[in-house]
Amino acid sequence: MEQEEFDIVDLIINTIEEELELPVFFMRCEEDLDSPYVIFSCTNEIDSDRFDNNFLSEYYNLDVTLWYTNPQDGCLYKKIKKALKNKGFKFKKCYDIIDENSNDTVGVDIYYGKLMEFTYKRFLF
Repeated sequence: MEQEEFDIVDLIINTIEEELELPVFFMRCEEDLDSPYVIFSCTNEIDSDRFDNNFLSEYYNLDVTLWYTNPQDGCLYKKIKKALKNKGFKFKKCYDIIDENSNDTVGVDIYYGKLMEFTYKRFLF
């Protein structure tokens, strides 16, 4: 039996863009955007659940960061968290970050971030 095509990147982009209508980028944003937007990366992918010399699943660790300039947009992370959990992602933890290149004193918007860590396990059978 042939395995169906699967792309974790497409799953994340489609979930966040379609359900929340937020711009989403893999690893970096090369566009000049208004906030908020999301950048994510896969920090680890492993074959798991070995049985009879075969792996039965794939396991992903993912970082998903919501970037925003308006502090009121910070609550959007809860909607991202809920949307991904509804697609089978497991939420691990989150914390606040700031873009070190932001500098309000020279007229550059300060970008705040909410970095969320998720895992995703996909069975191959």
